[in-house]
Amino acid sequence: MKKSKILNRAYFVLLLLSKAKIHVCNNKKGFFAFMECKLLGVLFVSFEFLIVSHHSGIKVAWFHLKYRRAMSINNRVGAEYYLKEIINKYFSMKDSPYIDLVRHYGYGDVNDILYDEFIDKTTICYKELTKFSCYQIYQYFKLFGDIRIADKLKNRLRDALIFEQELCSYVIPDALSVMLENDLGLKVIHLLSKKDTSTLQSTHLIEIKAYAYLLMGNLEKSKQLWDRVVCDADKQFKKLISGKSIAIVGPKTMNDKVIQEVNSFDIVIHINYLKNNQNNKVHGLCADISYYNNASWDIASNDVEVFSLLNWVVVKDETGKCDRLERGLNIQCRKSFSANLMLLEWIPGLIQVILYDLIRFNPLSIKLFSADFYFDGFNYREKYQIISADIDDRLYWLRLHDLVSNFDFVQKMYRLGLFKADNRAREILLLDKVEYLKKVYPLA
Repeated sequence: MKKSKILNRAYFVLLLLSKAKIHVCNNKKGFFAFMECKLLGVLFVSFEFLIVSHHSGIKVAWFHLKYRRAMSINNRVGAEYYLKEIINKYFSMKDSPYIDLVRHYGYGDVNDILYDEFIDKTTICYKELTKFSCYQIYQYFKLFGDIRIADKLKNRLRDALIFEQELCSYVIPDALSVMLENDLGLKVIHLLSKKDTSTLQSTHLIEIKAYAYLLMGNLEKSKQLWDRVVCDADKQFKKLISGKSIAIVGPKTMNDKVIQEVNSFDIVIHINYLKNNQNNKVHGLCADISYYNNASWDIASNDVEVFSLLNWVVVKDETGKCDRLERGLNIQCRKSFSANLMLLEWIPGLIQVILYDLIRFNPLSIKLFSADFYFDGFNYREKYQIISADIDDRLYWLRLHDLVSNFDFVQKMYRLGLFKADNRAREILLLDKVEYLKKVYPLA
């Protein structure tokens, strides 16, 4: 039997043992189930050691499976360990994609890579960054390493995707995202008219076209396209927003003067609005609409009285949330339009979601208050809801969302004149990306 077939079957047995162990240990009870669980555990560990320690290809594939599993359950420590092991294994391979690092510096560990050396002297994965092995090192620096290196690697990933798109007869969604990120709206419209678009869902295609026209300064054309994907709840929401002045309240501390200005707007929109927020309680800050991420929704929904203080609730992920509010509490609710299709490898934050969602509903004006894009770290106002009290967890979630892309997106919206900002936010939005990254790098 060929060696490749033996290895494939060994890997398959490893997967079966893993699934059997999980099923028995999680679902069966009693003494015999306990003994069966222990026996499967011993067999699994022994077989894993035997196979993984003798073949680097299986080790990489197996650790990648464990990395994906750790990511799916938000196991930050486990994800970092397995991803590091994958990359370090590549260092030892004869045909390593990191050969320039190995040859010139003798690196054997990803954590040995220094930013200055990387920028000045290496050509790591320059032409092959779309390949699996090269993509892993980008992910590592994005989530666990020096984010400045991740940003440089992402630039190379963009170049590789644009080059790949030129050779294809069909559109590559990631390549379109890269072009939009690089303000190449006209090029995107041209590609969509010339190449096969069957790789895109119809709503995705419309959103990409609309955003491309937006980057070209043609807001009216964007609105015409957006009108094709609205539902009944969106139409009702538009009646409230259209022609109104909108204030968006971020998570930072505000003084009485700023709160008075916020309350002068027709509509005040909050991020993760909760009753016990200090600014809301003490200063009487108005609240008409709140957008919620999933974590804050879970907290707010335990005290549904908070929703009765709002005219509208907007969620990132519907999954029955609006049905519960509308039927049980008669509260208007809808799912926001998402901007996550517009940039490569990012998860938009709530400010980004709100801006992208609102501009399609014809507001008279929008102004952003009390946001500094992590310039001062996590210095939120008192009792503002955060994901975790653990600083490492917060930094991990910040990296997962891609701090730089989130800033870049808001900056584009600001430069297009789609919203105004208070003094602090305006100062930051006028910085270039290098200056911004230099300031926030110590945080992340």
